[in-house]
Amino acid sequence: MGTVTVYRFKKFDIVSDCFQFSRRWGTPEAIAAVDCTIIREQSAEVDVSVLGPEIPGMTAMDFNPHQRTGFQTSVPLDRR
Repeated sequence: MGTVTVYRFKKFDIVSDCFQFSRRWGTPEAIAAVDCTIIREQSAEVDVSVLGPEIPGMTAMDFNPHQRTGFQTSVPLDRR
């Protein structure tokens, strides 16, 4: 399928008078479409399949690009 770079992003909220960080990650094009600011320091290369159908170019809410998926390949040692 391929990979794509997604970024965290934020938008200034005039009600709270501070930046609100999105619970989604998105491509630069998707972030620009919703008029938000990309946080370039927080990016991840992900499989395109994680981009949700709800909003083109965006992940699902509460997406964690660093969470591993698939089968567990090792067992942590009990170091008591």
